Amino acid sequence: MIDDTFSTPDYSSPASEAPETANFPPVAGGSTANGAAHGIEFLKDVEVVATVELGSTHLPIREILKLHRGSVVELDRLVGQPVDLFVNNTLLAKGEVIVINERFGFRIMKFAGQTEE
Repeated sequence: MIDDTFSTPDYSSPASEAPETANFPPVAGGSTANGAAHGIEFLKDVEVVATVELGSTHLPIREILKLHRGSVVELDRLVGQPVDLFVNNTLLAKGEVIVINERFGFRIMKFAGQTEE
C-alpha cells in the first residue's frame, strides 16, 4: 500500500528574497555573410528537456520483475533533501519540489557550481 500522506510547506506567500537568475558570459555578437544574427539570440527558442530527479536506486532485474501495483521503491534521497534539476542530462540546479494549483513544480535554491555565500 502506498502512503501518499505527506506535509507540504505553504508556498502561497512570495519569498522575501530577490530571485536568483543564472548568469552566463556574453556571447560575441555579429552577423553572418547573409546578414543573419548569430550569438545567443538564435538559441532562445530551442526546446530542451528539463528533468527533476527525486532520487535513484539500483535494482537487479529479479527485483524489477517482482514489482506490482502498490510496490514501493526506496530512493537514495532523504525527505526534505534538495532534488536535482537536469537540462539535457546536465545538472543545472538544486532545489525543492513544490505544489502549485495541484501540480508539481520546482523551486531553484542553488545553481550548479555556485558557491555558498
